[in-house]
Amino acid sequence: MEKVGLNITPKEFKQLSKWSENIYNTAVVIDYFVSNQPEMLMYGKEASNRKQ
Repeated sequence: MEKVGLNITPKEFKQLSKWSENIYNTAVVIDYFVSNQPEMLMYGKEASNRKQ
């Protein structure tokens, strides 16, 4: 069986690491916002229901 893998350069690895760190940080901020601002989400739903 042939072994298949990714061949990436150190430069590519560094860029992928930056992107993954940015994605993680964005997810942390969204999670914090959602868990600490539930009333703002409720207001948004109420506003969208009024438009219909």
